[in-house]
Amino acid sequence: METLGRAAHSLKGASRVVGMAPVEKIAHRMESIFDAVQKNNLGLSAQIADYLYDALDAIQVLLSGDADHGGDNGENSEAVENVLSGLDSGLHLLSELAQAAPSVPADHALTVVEPAEPLPIRTEESIRVALTKLDALMADASDLLVERSSIEQRLLDVKAMRKAHQKWQKEWRRIRTLYIRLARQGKAASGAGCSNF
Repeated sequence: METLGRAAHSLKGASRVVGMAPVEKIAHRMESIFDAVQKNNLGLSAQIADYLYDALDAIQVLLSGDADHGGDNGENSEAVENVLSGLDSGLHLLSELAQAAPSVPADHALTVVEPAEPLPIRTEESIRVALTKLDALMADASDLLVERSSIEQRLLDVKAMRKAHQKWQKEWRRIRTLYIRLARQGKAASGAGCSNF
């Protein structure tokens, strides 16, 4: 569940960056469902799984652009609202299950064991970038990928031309050798023909 929650969280963030508000809302609800399942140690019912599959289908339709979502990028479409409503129903079911779940008696509770020495804290460097600059950077990266594939294709073309040139040179050497032999034979034949007179 943790992996699914992280995937939904990443999808939510990515969709926010590219301005796909409907996908962001759906991913946020999905993340909430995965978090509720994990925190309360619950299983997914078939009905909640259906809501999640419907959400994935809706995201695919939104990303492919096949459906008519109006000028607001699908934000107010009926299909998106139905998916969000289903996910909200799933969250409601999970909250009811969490309240109905029996509490663990104190003698069966888990004991947390502290490590003997503190674990090293991983610090990662991060920076903040304005959304417009990030969009420009992503557009430049996309352009670079397109140019790279174009250059790679040209490199393959140059290699093919080089191979054809080498083949042509080899063929030219063979033909030149044959020509020289024929020319010598022609001179020898004409010289022998002159001595017969």
